[in-house]
Amino acid sequence: MALSEAQLKQIEGKLFLFKAPPPALPIPANIDTHFKTRMTPVASKRRFENISFGVVDFTADRMNPKVFLHKADIPWRMGSTGKIAVLLAAAQLRDDVRNVKKMLDDASLVLSSAEFDDLFSTIWSRHKEKAVQRIAEKDASPRMSIIFDLSQPEPDWRGAGDIIDKSLDRLDYALEWDKETEKDSWKKLATIDFQDRLWLMGAQSDNASAQSCISEIGLAYMKEVQRAYGLLDPKNGMHMLLGGGYFQEPKTPVSTYRYLRGRDYEKNWVTDRYFDSNDPQRSTQSGSVAALTAYMIALIQDKLVNAAGCVEIKLFLADGRRLTDGRDPTLPGSLFQGVQKTPGVTITQFSFGKGGALEQAPKQAERPLRCDVAYIETTGSAARKFAIVAQGLVPFKDRTSSFNQDEQGRDLAKAIHAALIAP
Repeated sequence: MALSEAQLKQIEGKLFLFKAPPPALPIPANIDTHFKTRMTPVASKRRFENISFGVVDFTADRMNPKVFLHKADIPWRMGSTGKIAVLLAAAQLRDDVRNVKKMLDDASLVLSSAEFDDLFSTIWSRHKEKAVQRIAEKDASPRMSIIFDLSQPEPDWRGAGDIIDKSLDRLDYALEWDKETEKDSWKKLATIDFQDRLWLMGAQSDNASAQSCISEIGLAYMKEVQRAYGLLDPKNGMHMLLGGGYFQEPKTPVSTYRYLRGRDYEKNWVTDRYFDSNDPQRSTQSGSVAALTAYMIALIQDKLVNAAGCVEIKLFLADGRRLTDGRDPTLPGSLFQGVQKTPGVTITQFSFGKGGALEQAPKQAERPLRCDVAYIETTGSAARKFAIVAQGLVPFKDRTSSFNQDEQGRDLAKAIHAALIAP
């Protein structure tokens, strides 16, 4: 079905990447002197002084939180924490699809799935920026007809349902196939709906699910969403850009998988020592505490996509809940676990986290590396609502003791929590 120029322009106005200027997130900064004084002793401890981290206290005012940043502009590898960029792109794409579908329905325009895909490609090809135009190219454009059920007035991801009510079944189901071989992973992914793959990617940090979701969305769209939010603004310390995948692509074609285009991969500078030296390296998983802190603030304030999008992103992250047999199948990260294991502290069901571990290091690697984010709400007389972001969690050793990267994350979170509740 051919649309008029006026209708195409109207659709442009509905799409996120056509907003002018782009809705970049505010760059976080240390502006609360009292909060800085409270947190500085943590940053000054020898164990933590070389870690990049941020703390955001939402307790008193969610929309005007207290912020503390330490070495926040240093770019590190994010590891699996970068999967929050995929969740953001998925939520943003859903909003794009819903906005356009409503406009078409209001105009009594009915498009087939193929026509719907072609329509989006046509619109992106009209953008003034070449990077956005690339989203329209063959094998790069998001596969809307595969990701979404377009038959609904308000399209949702395929497999969408009440994730809270289904969570326990989902956990058990996911555990049955986690850690399978590469061949088995691709075979089983073909039987799992897109929404469940988002959950497996976020809550269990499953790499095959992440790779498949990136494949469906496309690197080109995913990267431009990150740029539009200002998560990549190096001159201001914002270094977050997920520009690649997480899993080996299938050696033989899989009907539900689209191979990622080599020219869509993108690397940025990181200064960590995961590879071989202090010299800058290039990675498809670059990020900084400044950018990740901006992401977390926007997520809690419902400013990523919209309130509905933020709700979904949170539901796809790890919440640390255990099954009746004591298993914890989600991976909330060391920061979350540090507060969770603090004696006398109870965290609520609204807490969540995402951990990123680079442990299978190359032969030249100096040491393993973690990057974690967490949002935590605690109960009791010292109840708090706060977020922690930490990068550069590496093993630490002094004359008398040593701590691995996980212990560094857990103990940093405990120290931050203690500072938050101190008189």
